Amino acid sequence: MNVADLIGKIQNPEVVHMQDVIPEELLREAKFTIACDNVELAPSVKDSELIHKQVELIYADFMSEYLSRFSVRDNLDNSQVVIGKGNSDSLTNLPQVDNLYIPSAPVGYSDKTHSTVYQLKPEKGSFVTRNVVEKNRESRGQELQTDIKGISSLTFEDSLPVAYIEGKAYRDNESLIQFLHNMENALIAKDINNATKKRVNMSFKYTDKEGKVHGYLLAYEGIGSEGTEKLQNKNILYVADIASDGEVLASGRILMAALLEQYKKEYVDKGNPIPIFAQMREQTSYLIVKKQLDRYARKFGMKFTMEELGTNTVGGDVMHEVVLRLVV
Repeated sequence: MNVADLIGKIQNPEVVHMQDVIPEELLREAKFTIACDNVELAPSVKDSELIHKQVELIYADFMSEYLSRFSVRDNLDNSQVVIGKGNSDSLTNLPQVDNLYIPSAPVGYSDKTHSTVYQLKPEKGSFVTRNVVEKNRESRGQELQTDIKGISSLTFEDSLPVAYIEGKAYRDNESLIQFLHNMENALIAKDINNATKKRVNMSFKYTDKEGKVHGYLLAYEGIGSEGTEKLQNKNILYVADIASDGEVLASGRILMAALLEQYKKEYVDKGNPIPIFAQMREQTSYLIVKKQLDRYARKFGMKFTMEELGTNTVGGDVMHEVVLRLVV
């Protein structure tokens, strides 16, 4: 789908479900395309033909070098880079192609919203001297170590599939939908907070063999709020959301197993078994936990008590506020 058409549909107040506007194939893991929002020049050199040629040469050379080093590691398409047309006043002589490139993590503002984008072909320039210095990038954190098939870390780059699944999971109760911008902000905030405070990522997604994401679990360490008196000002692992598209019946149980596995590694084994707090939908996640918690906890050598703090109703659904505490 063209980005310009997609933006029009998302801005339509009658459209609320991402699955109604995002093709399913976009949820499958594929190569990413580097996109430049736009390319602007200082007003004093906008009329210089030489500067325009130099900018194109530098961009093509840099992108060629970057992709030669990182395209395999970061799953990047090394054949092209696309550039937005909004406010671009350089590289405007490049070929134009349909704008089919949606940000993997949507942005609040973009100049790459036209129906077409400029297409740059990366290629090395013929510089007399060329000194490339590579500095170590800060790690996004340790890779997730798990034996559970299909489980991987959930990050801000998963904003689109998360919003897509949320729309399907809560189609029968739209009051529970957080929508794309809220989910994007939650994922970004969680990642920033984890990195700043050197906390492990406790959010996961379940992906099938074809690369389609079927479910996610959003969780992070935080401080109990005034609304949870027994946990107030105490460190907790907060399970903010768990959802499945319904296509893989076991995805909810698999995600719960992943949470318990990593909780054992990152909290229990390190002598810090903080409580787990969650708000669970009565007909879905609450049932899974009540029926399967003991079984999966035993699998990882743990046992929990489950305490209900109360219930509330959201759009006709009963939500249970639950605290899980490790039995030591």
